[in-house]
Amino acid sequence: MTRTKFSNGKKAYKRTRKPVKWNPDRIRQAFLLASMFGATDVEIAKVMDVNQHTINYWKRTKPEFLNALNQGKLTKDEQVERSLFERATGYSHPDVDIRVVDHEIVKTEITKHYPPDATSCIFWLKNRQRQKWADVQRSELQVDINMKRLNLDEFSREELLVMEKLGMKQLPEHQ
Repeated sequence: MTRTKFSNGKKAYKRTRKPVKWNPDRIRQAFLLASMFGATDVEIAKVMDVNQHTINYWKRTKPEFLNALNQGKLTKDEQVERSLFERATGYSHPDVDIRVVDHEIVKTEITKHYPPDATSCIFWLKNRQRQKWADVQRSELQVDINMKRLNLDEFSREELLVMEKLGMKQLPEHQ
């Protein structure tokens, strides 16, 4: 810390830090941290002992750094996507069962089976087929009321059912 004297006579301590110098090895570090550990920009900044703003500056000014960082993150994203797919569809893998039988350790090679997981299925479908699996599905309906056309496209199925209960019995699906 250095001591600074202002023009008004007050003294203050100014924190000084050695400026961070760019090093081409930062490209490799960013790729490895993102691809092997799934590190975020904040975590990468901590490991590199720099401010997050420095990471953002390097991303703007060093295209090779940005590319390495994005490629590293993509690697982990693909791994997570594959894991989600396996959870959604079910999977099997070899394993070893270890037991003690008659005071002896017995190892048996087995295949473990994991059934599809409903939550993973729902997540996968809601993101991959939004039109079909969204929580709120839009109906494309129009109703003539006193020669005026009412567009019902912007109402959810639940809202249309409420309208029907309130007296709008002539929805097209009931004609």
